[in-house]
Amino acid sequence: AHELRTPLTVLRGYGEMLAEADADSTEAVAAAMLSNISRLEKYANSMSSLSRIEEIAVKPSEYEAYRLGDILEETMSLLCGDKAGTFDFSADCEKIYMDESAVMQVYNNILSNAASYADKRIDVRVDVKGDLLSICVSDDGGGFSAECLKNAKLPYYTESEERSEHFGLGLYVSSVLCEKHKGYLEISNGSRGAAVKAVFKIAKID
Repeated sequence: AHELRTPLTVLRGYGEMLAEADADSTEAVAAAMLSNISRLEKYANSMSSLSRIEEIAVKPSEYEAYRLGDILEETMSLLCGDKAGTFDFSADCEKIYMDESAVMQVYNNILSNAASYADKRIDVRVDVKGDLLSICVSDDGGGFSAECLKNAKLPYYTESEERSEHFGLGLYVSSVLCEKHKGYLEISNGSRGAAVKAVFKIAKID
């Protein structure tokens, strides 16, 4: 990522000079050039972000279980809009230890994916039971293809060129964060569409 930045900076400078030229053909070439440079710059930045994610340490802190439920439900409403369906929450304790930042980043990632692919409805089920926090997000979209079920958690995997700006990192990052929290990320197809389940190991306070 670091080695890419210097030549990209030089190319951007030349591209901006071309964009200021009067000839229509030169301007068109410059626009295409700058567009691809921007994509490469984002790609380089994503590589740096991956390194930071892989090096991050989970730092659990005390959290009220039902406050977590309220925040997750509110986030669902904000991200899913009129696609928000049912939100179910249950907990067998009042307080837990978890890394809020890690949990929320995973939740935001899988909710955003569901909002992109859902037809009309997204449902969320959250359970705090024993030493596990599980969050399952399901939608009524087309579901995962067989190839996607196999590869979706790999970095930079994506089936759709329309979503190439995100570089297929959402599920990979979510999987890494779940594993750092001693849990896992599971993807599957349900009766209506795709389902993604994030599981985190927690300590609870009775």
